[in-house]
Amino acid sequence: VARADAVWLAGGDQSDYLMRWPSELHEALARAGARGVAIGGTSAGAMSLSSLTFDAALGGVDSAEAMAAPLDDTLSLSPSPFSPAPLAGLLVDTHFDARGRLGRLVAFLARAAHDDSPVVGLGIDEQTAVVIEGEVVEVSGLGDAWLVALESEVALAAGEALDVTASVAPLSLQERWPPTTGAHADGASALVIVDGAILR
Repeated sequence: VARADAVWLAGGDQSDYLMRWPSELHEALARAGARGVAIGGTSAGAMSLSSLTFDAALGGVDSAEAMAAPLDDTLSLSPSPFSPAPLAGLLVDTHFDARGRLGRLVAFLARAAHDDSPVVGLGIDEQTAVVIEGEVVEVSGLGDAWLVALESEVALAAGEALDVTASVAPLSLQERWPPTTGAHADGASALVIVDGAILR
């Protein structure tokens, strides 16, 4: 890693990357990002690069489970020790449309806000790439990438399902990084979750 011109993190289990890789590797990856090495990832690899990450420490969680119990221990979020600077303030989720992860990403954002670590979500579809180079961003492939932001206050309570309003916008309509997020982003639409269910 210290000599690499580029680093790619494969898919798999992000808990391995975040919790089982040695600190020396974390530090080497952080230094690589700081010196401008091209760094990217697929699936769990991409998720582990965001500044705040669903770490899967207690296994996976789907949208229905996350929205039903956003304070459950399975919604375990951790800061990535090697997140590159362009991903500051983001939480990345992958396989976004194919696995119906919109609800869980909103639940992650609500949990992060509840824990005083607010972030914006970036959901990336399968067979889709997001390339950030300086102040330019490009989305390519068969799907899209989605910017998800909370639009209402978060009030979570133990044993209660998620109630929140969010916005969802396609990143492909933007060319500059960091992008515009929230209700003012190009193509943004409202998303309302009541009692753990998405209302459209």
